[in-house]
Amino acid sequence: MNTTNNCPQLLDLAAEHLTAAAHHAEANARGELTSPWHSFAGHLQHPAGGVSPVGDDEPVATRPLRHRHHR
Repeated sequence: MNTTNNCPQLLDLAAEHLTAAAHHAEANARGELTSPWHSFAGHLQHPAGGVSPVGDDEPVATRPLRHRHHR
């Protein structure tokens, strides 16, 4: 198996597995937003979106970053 040629498919598969694990964690949370399972589901969903983002072909609009002072 040549992983260089299969990279997009492998990333999609990894995202699917992470998303499935997040769904299981959400089920374990049973709707309780303060449950550690709910938090864990979010931690799983975040990299799933980064591994295989939706709308990959769409250009990303950049915006200037500004440092703001908080008091």
